[in-house]
Amino acid sequence: MDKTSKTNAAWVEDPLDAETLAGSLRELVDVDPLFDEQIRAAGVQFCASLLAALGHPTRLRIAGILRKGPLTVGVISSELGISQANASQHLAVLLRAGALVKQSEGTARKYSLREPGLAKILDKIEEYWHFHREDLAAETLG
Repeated sequence: MDKTSKTNAAWVEDPLDAETLAGSLRELVDVDPLFDEQIRAAGVQFCASLLAALGHPTRLRIAGILRKGPLTVGVISSELGISQANASQHLAVLLRAGALVKQSEGTARKYSLREPGLAKILDKIEEYWHFHREDLAAETLG
C-alpha cells in the first residue's frame, strides 16, 4: 500500500480493507462526477462547521491555548477564568466540529488539537489581524 492510501484510509484497522476501500473510493470518484461533487460539498460543510465552532471567542481562546499541547478541562478552565462546566461545553462543540481529540490518561482526560495544521491556521489568522487591525478599525469607524 502506498503512503497516500495509508493516510487516506488511516481510520480502517485492517490494512487490506484500507487498501480495498481506498481503491474503491478512487474508482467511484473517477467514474461518478456527482460523487466527486458530494465529496467537495461535504468538505465545504466540514470547513463551515469548523469555522463556526472556532467563531466563538471562548472556543477560539481554547484552541489557542491548546497550541501548547494537551491540557485537561481543569487547566483550560483555570487559564481562561471560566467554570469547568462552561469549558466542558465549549470543548464538546470543538470535539463535534472535529477540531479536537480527547485522550484518557488514567482518570484524567486531555484535549488537544486534532491536527498541528490547525495551530498554523490560528497563527495565520492572528498574523492577519496584527497586519490589518489598524485598517480594519479605520474602516469600521468610517
